[in-house]
Formats: sequence, C-alpha cells, structure tokens
Amino acid sequence: MKPYVSKRKYKFDVSIDPRGKLADKLSVEGIPTLFFADKNGTILYRSSGYEDGYENEYLKELIKYLDKENIPYDDFKFKDKASRRKEAIVDIDF
Repeated sequence: MKPYVSKRKYKFDVSIDPRGKLADKLSVEGIPTLFFADKNGTILYRSSGYEDGYENEYLKELIKYLDKENIPYDDFKFKDKASRRKEAIVDIDF
C-alpha cells in the first residue's frame, strides 16, 4: 500500500484496516466507502460504492458543510474527463 500512496502524493492520511474492525464499527457495506467527518469526528456524510459523476455529489456535500460553518475556501474546479471507461480519469482540483 505504501508504494501506491507514495506514487500518488496524497495530501491526506491513508490507513489500512486489515481485520475490518473499523469497517465493522462504521457498518461499511461496500468498497469504496467515503466519509466526511468534522473535527469532532461526527460523520456528516457517507457514501458507499462508486459511479461516474459521484464527485459532484461529494463536492456539494463538502461545500454545504463549509458554508454552514462559515469556513472560507477557494472555488472548487471540477474537471470531469471520465467517459464511463475503465481507463477514465477524474480530477478534482482543490
């Protein structure tokens, strides 16, 4: 997993749950599962599975939270290069 994460230069922490303890605690039913949590650990949004176009929904939820909390942010520029192909690329610029 380390080479995968290093190659992509993620700007967030990646954790592994080999025994599925956290997944059980959070009732994860599918992969991938995405959670948005606030600084207190309260889960604000969760999504299980993936289809092209879900990125827009993720951004809407994130923006809704940032606006509600009056947290300033730069405008998100969403570049959708996906075309429902296995090799499709989707970029979200922050």
